[in-house]
Amino acid sequence: MIVIAYDEDKVAEALSEETPLALDDERRVKTLSPTALVIRRFLRNKLAIIGAVTIIFMALFAFLGGAVMPYGESQVFTKYEDTSKEFAYATKTAEYQAFPASETELPLTLKGKAIGTILAKQQSFTYEDAQYTLNPVGQNVTIDGAYELLVLSEIAQILSVGGKTSVTSADGLDLPADVRDAATKAFEAGQTAFIIGDVNYSLVKSGKSSKLYSEQALALVTKLSYTVLDGGFTLDYSTRLAFEKAIADGTVSFDGYLIDNDNDENYTVSRDGQDLFLASTLSIIPRSSDTVISGDLRREISDAIVDGKTAFVADDVEYTILKGDLATGSYVVRSAQSTELVMVFGRPSPEHWLGTDGSGMDILTRLMYGGRVSLMIGFVAIIIENLIGIILGGISGFFGGFLDMLIMRLVDIFNCIPMMPLYIILGTAMDASKVDPAIRIYVLMVILGVFGWTGTARLVRGQILSLREQEFMIAAEASGIRPSRRIFRHLVPNVTPQLIVLATMGLGGVILLESTLSFLGLGVKFPQASWGSIIYAVNDIHVMTEYLFAWIPAGLCILITVLGFNFIGDGLRDAFDPKMKR
Repeated sequence: MIVIAYDEDKVAEALSEETPLALDDERRVKTLSPTALVIRRFLRNKLAIIGAVTIIFMALFAFLGGAVMPYGESQVFTKYEDTSKEFAYATKTAEYQAFPASETELPLTLKGKAIGTILAKQQSFTYEDAQYTLNPVGQNVTIDGAYELLVLSEIAQILSVGGKTSVTSADGLDLPADVRDAATKAFEAGQTAFIIGDVNYSLVKSGKSSKLYSEQALALVTKLSYTVLDGGFTLDYSTRLAFEKAIADGTVSFDGYLIDNDNDENYTVSRDGQDLFLASTLSIIPRSSDTVISGDLRREISDAIVDGKTAFVADDVEYTILKGDLATGSYVVRSAQSTELVMVFGRPSPEHWLGTDGSGMDILTRLMYGGRVSLMIGFVAIIIENLIGIILGGISGFFGGFLDMLIMRLVDIFNCIPMMPLYIILGTAMDASKVDPAIRIYVLMVILGVFGWTGTARLVRGQILSLREQEFMIAAEASGIRPSRRIFRHLVPNVTPQLIVLATMGLGGVILLESTLSFLGLGVKFPQASWGSIIYAVNDIHVMTEYLFAWIPAGLCILITVLGFNFIGDGLRDAFDPKMKR
């Protein structure tokens, strides 16, 4: 037996070379469906492939990017910087101020009258039918010293008749015996004042008689400012008065208190080693009403100014002192504070790859969310355009006659409307109505769709006019199919290739229109983002020239997306063209 081994592949190859295929052999016929043929033509177009890849990338960037990014669309980023701010103002006290002896505040006019009397170097004055006197505090009194404001109340009249002195109380007042005796002795001795207990009495001569007045302390008038250093200490009127007497007499203590004369401007009063209050000729006022300056800090500021320092550190905070108006002896105190600032137009960094915008928001994140809005507006507007255009164009082309004329005149009316002024009016109306930014997006979709259907309607009408007389439509009519089914089941599908091309190329136009409206401030509003509104936010010429990173990425997104849709539209147009070579 002879066994022959052979290679089946080589035998098949040899047979195929020796036996030519017939013309009607099914192995010679390679058939493609219309859809496969369109896809094949589309894939052979390199620009169309580039456009498709671009749109897929932009869609992933917009719709998936926001889910990946750790930042929110409207999240504002801040940073801390050490800045020098005005903290307080210090002025050398040039005027007197009054500290009431009780909780009752003195009228401003009475204060002014008292200070004017001191400056005029007088001791008493009359105000609203009452007699007032200013007694110097202490023995060594100067023009800049302190005074105690007293109100005089007439309590009696003293008269000497025949060598005998009589005291008659005023208005039937019952004078104590010790007051009568002291008044009689003072009158006979020619004295003008005496003290009984804690009450001062004065005698004012009027002709041959004298009037007896009791003195009630109303206020301490001084040029010193007081600051409590110990929160548990209460600085009352008597302590102020005793302190003023002590410094006027040049003593270093009073009533158990010690006075530390730091310099000619500041006095620190303590007891049992605890600093209680500070008296200074410097008046320190905080820059903000919300700022509270502690007593220790006031002392630090006062000492620094008196010592001629330009800077000092207190509680780990650096303060600088600037001279203000030298004529009034004023100073400006500035503090170095760590201030939280919004990252306005922050440069690109590892945390923010494209930087931050004028509101301190991450630009890359805003581009992602803005891409969603721009693409959604484009797709929804195109869908609305096609729905309206297909319905009206199909009805117009199929029925013709009066209905065709009516719809075409409606198309002409829409084409005659100046769209940009209309968009401006609608945008202004939404601004005036304060439409919510999220709702405004949907309104914008509807507006762009409702006013952009005329081109689709014309295309559908023209195609249906040429198709409705075809044999397949005659057969459909003969079969008794209702008109709506004939339009949308048999005619419109034959127009689908042209509609796909028109819609794809129109997407770019809608995105450009939305970007234009947003750039003009009529489209998407803050805090919602779109590519156009991102550019609108930097329409200042200085920002556009100095911060290119704030608007160029949004412009590139618009450019790339519109080019991508145009490339796809061109590719689909060529793929659906039957004249293209296979």
